[in-house]
Amino acid sequence: MEQLKNIMLDMQAGGGKLPRNLKNPAERLLFQQLTAEGWEVTKRGWPDFACFKGNNLALIEVKPNSRCHLKRTQQRLMVALANLGVKCFLWSPDGGFEPITPASAHLAPRQKLTGATRGRGGDR
Repeated sequence: MEQLKNIMLDMQAGGGKLPRNLKNPAERLLFQQLTAEGWEVTKRGWPDFACFKGNNLALIEVKPNSRCHLKRTQQRLMVALANLGVKCFLWSPDGGFEPITPASAHLAPRQKLTGATRGRGGDR
């Protein structure tokens, strides 16, 4: 775990500092909250955040609000990682953390976490 953490933090120079690529206000808010709680957070693409604290790893996909849901590919990958024991979450400012678990795999991507149905405008 430590080796993975070091590799990911090395990829982002200045780990823990607010990355320049945080244009999304929800991502900026969560980044600030997590680093204030002692997490080392990387922002290098998918997932939105890989967070390390001691030997703990959490992968977090950030959405601007609770009406936005994981894309089908995001759901499949995060459920697969959850099956391997990786802690995976969907987070939004108004919905907070929603764990993604192996049991989530059988539900439709837009219904499994919040019960909402697919709306107009896509995922983000």
